[in-house]
Amino acid sequence: MNHATAKNLLIVTALSASFAVFLSYTKVSNDQPLDDQVAATAFLEGLEDERPYIGKISLTKGENAFVLEKDNGQWQIASHYRYPADGAVVNSFLDNLENTQKLKQRSNKPSLYHRMNLADQATSVRLETAAGDEIFAFDLGKVGKPLDDRATRFARQTSETQAWLISEPDLPDTSLMSWVNDTILTLDDSRVWRVSVTPTDGQNMQIVRSDNEFSLQNLAEDEEISDSYKLDALANSMNAVRFDDVKPDAGDSEFDTTISVTTYDGLMIEGKIKFADDGAWLHLRAAEGTAAEVDQMPETISGVPENLTNEIALMNNRFEGWLFRLPSYAQADVQVDRADLVTLKLNEETNQAENPQ
Repeated sequence: MNHATAKNLLIVTALSASFAVFLSYTKVSNDQPLDDQVAATAFLEGLEDERPYIGKISLTKGENAFVLEKDNGQWQIASHYRYPADGAVVNSFLDNLENTQKLKQRSNKPSLYHRMNLADQATSVRLETAAGDEIFAFDLGKVGKPLDDRATRFARQTSETQAWLISEPDLPDTSLMSWVNDTILTLDDSRVWRVSVTPTDGQNMQIVRSDNEFSLQNLAEDEEISDSYKLDALANSMNAVRFDDVKPDAGDSEFDTTISVTTYDGLMIEGKIKFADDGAWLHLRAAEGTAAEVDQMPETISGVPENLTNEIALMNNRFEGWLFRLPSYAQADVQVDRADLVTLKLNEETNQAENPQ
């Protein structure tokens, strides 16, 4: 080996060693788990102590903005008419954040944030006091690869350049229905006794339960029920009322039909419905009606409250001031008239003509 060759080999060896050191540094700083002490650090350190002071939660995803604010201890959706949020959902969201931990350091270069969906694609979260002072602000990016069987997500506090792989909190949804209890009314089926349907344009219908079956009253001798399934669906339409949108009741709506339900124990629920281009909007009111007589009572009734007056007050507290949009499947149950339920009986001659032996 001549002198030049030996010199070149030494240069290559030195460069290889330097490159290996560089790769090792890069791998440790960006890919390797942190030591145990740092790995156990909360992503939002101090959130537990700050939670009592959180009065506002803002979520932004692209052009979608969603804001929750606390008013007299109750969370409201400030970005949607201040409709009450489900406190259990909000608390679960904050619980998840409080338990979220840093798992790995990622890039601290803004030019690389987009690879982790921490740029324009991020879901931005801001926790503030009622006065608007920032407590925490952070971005949540895309899901990372599982680490030690733990789900992960990329995240970064906006006050820091360092991005992290964190134990994945549920990504907050900026849609209304993710933050509310979408069941506005629940009645046990066995309580329902009478149902009155009063359309503004059409025939009234009186439905009564007897021997655990619903029947339509005042059928003519030549009439019969053509669709018992639709009859039962209409009679039970106020038993478990869910909604997929809500708006304030301005008090000037002209309703198309009224469904009044009376239970055996004397609760009356009145539902007024407006069929509009954007769906069926429901106004609800609870009141005390006339209870059934002893000889009209079934053997067993479930879901009867100890205090009917209190139940009515609680219901009206939820109903008052709001119009609830029914899901499409529920709209189909209530958008029914008498002609959908009743048909003329076939006389014997007609029956024989249509069904020859």
